[in-house]
Amino acid sequence: MYDKTRATEGTETTHPFPGEAAILDRLSHCIQKGCFICIEHASAVQPRLTFWERWGKASCFDGDLGGLYASIEGCKQVHADHHIRLNVENIAWRSRLSLVVHRPH
Repeated sequence: MYDKTRATEGTETTHPFPGEAAILDRLSHCIQKGCFICIEHASAVQPRLTFWERWGKASCFDGDLGGLYASIEGCKQVHADHHIRLNVENIAWRSRLSLVVHRPH
């Protein structure tokens, strides 16, 4: 489960995957505003054309970072050798953000 502990002076943050936890910390404001998030995976990422397959269905996590992190972990367990990305879409602002949260190597 995702632990939202932040580092302060004299303490260290302990996350199983520190890079992914930092990404989810930065996305927390998007998730709380009701954006739709789609988790996708691909076996190989090419510079010009990559076919991403959807994991589950797009959903609005309503600020539930633990649920989002559990969905990413579920995708990683089945597709450990694939790249995994998040597509975050805010319909009200007509904006979309895509970022890779897992690389197999």
